[in-house]
Amino acid sequence: MPQMMSIILNGDGCWPDLVEKRAKGELIDLMGNDVGNVLQVAALPKGTVSGNTTVTLRLDLPDGKTVMTEVSLKLWRAALEAFEARYGRAY
Repeated sequence: MPQMMSIILNGDGCWPDLVEKRAKGELIDLMGNDVGNVLQVAALPKGTVSGNTTVTLRLDLPDGKTVMTEVSLKLWRAALEAFEARYGRAY
């Protein structure tokens, strides 16, 4: 599980390498895709060795493969708080 997470407050143009990856066919872009791919998010109440909660993200790809990653709830909250500090609450 990642111990650090990069929080990017303005994502416009933040990954310029994706242009080249798209040209090489190395990018699987699910945004705006109508094939029914859904980002799934699950909490694991005792996901860490110390018993703290983690958040798992799952993406099912069009080729049938699945991508998963996990982050502590503490890091997930840090990202949310940074976004809310920058853009305000969405609710």
